[in-house]
Amino acid sequence: MRNLFAQTAEKIFEHQISTALREEADEGIWPEKLWREISESGLTMALVREAAGGVNASFGESFSIALVAGKFAAPVPLVENMIANYFLDQCSIECPAGVTTLSKEVLILAQGNVSGSLADVPFGVKSDYIVSLAQHGHASHLVLLKSSDAVSAKKRLNMAREPRDTLTFDETSPVAIAPLPSHLDGTALLRGGALMRSAQISGALEEITNMTAQYAGEREQFGRPIVKFQAIQQLIAQLAEQSVLAHTSADRAFHDADFNPNSISIPVAKIISSESASLGSALAHSIHGAIGFTHEYSLHFFTRRLWSWRAEFGTATYWADQLGNAACRQGADSIWPAITGHGFAEQI
Repeated sequence: MRNLFAQTAEKIFEHQISTALREEADEGIWPEKLWREISESGLTMALVREAAGGVNASFGESFSIALVAGKFAAPVPLVENMIANYFLDQCSIECPAGVTTLSKEVLILAQGNVSGSLADVPFGVKSDYIVSLAQHGHASHLVLLKSSDAVSAKKRLNMAREPRDTLTFDETSPVAIAPLPSHLDGTALLRGGALMRSAQISGALEEITNMTAQYAGEREQFGRPIVKFQAIQQLIAQLAEQSVLAHTSADRAFHDADFNPNSISIPVAKIISSESASLGSALAHSIHGAIGFTHEYSLHFFTRRLWSWRAEFGTATYWADQLGNAACRQGADSIWPAITGHGFAEQI
C-alpha cells in the first residue's frame, strides 16, 4: 500500500507540477487541475475508514503521501486535508467534498456556536472547510466550519508564499460538531499538523539533496566538477545526513501514529526535522553559491518551504521545551522508558 500511495502521488505531481505552476501559486493562483486530480485519486481520504468512503490506510502506509508532497513542493493543502479528514472520521463526522484544511487553534463553544480567531490557517481563505477544536469548560470538541462563515479574514503569506490566513468567527454555527473520543485530546490537531510537517520536511530535504549532488557534479571550477573537491564532498555528506535524520524520525513517528499527549515520537520528529531543515538549507545554499538564491533556479521553492514549515505546528524550541519540562517534572527514571517507546507517564 505504501508503494502504491507513493507511485500515485508521484504520477500526479510529475504530470501536474512544474516551475510555472509553482510560480503561479506564488502569485496566488489556485492550481485547480492539480487539486481535482488529487481529489479524484482518493489521496485526501487515505486515513479514513472504508465504511466512511476512505481507503483505511495506516499512518505508516500514508507516510509516503506526505513525503512526496514535500518532495515536489506541492502548492496545495493535501496533507492538511488528509489529516483533517482523519480527525473528522475519528469523531464520526462525514468528510465533506471540497478543500478542507486544519487549524491548531482552539475556539470557544457556547450554546452550540463557536467564537474566536483561528490564526495562520494553511490555505484558510482558499479552503471550503476548516477543522478545528472548540472548548466548552474542560471538554474539547471537534468542529467543522465553513471558511465563508468567518466574519473576517486576514490574508497572510508565509516565507514560501503559501497562504496562512487568520479567520475570525462570532457565534457561528458549525457544519458539524462532536466531542473528542477518549484516545484524542486538545493537543491532537497540533500533533497531527506537526506529524505532517515532519514528513514534508523530509521529502523536501531529499529533493534538495538530489538537486545539490547533481549541481555539484555539473558545476566546474579549476577545470573539474566541484564534487571532486573534498570540501564539497564533506558538505554533501552532511546534507545527506540531515536528510536521513529527518526521514528516519518522521518515518518512526508515522509508524507510531500516537496522538497520546504522553507520547514523544511526534515531538521528537518535529524537533529533528525542523533542525535538519535549517542545517540542510544552509548546506544546500553553501554548495550552490549565488545561483541558489536566484529566482530562476528552483532551489528556493524548497528551501523557502523548509524555512516556513520548521516553524509551523510547533517550532523545534517549543517541542524541546515540552519534552524537557516533562522530563524535569517526572524525574530521571522516566526518561529511558519514554525513549524506548512507552512515552512519559504524564502529559508532555
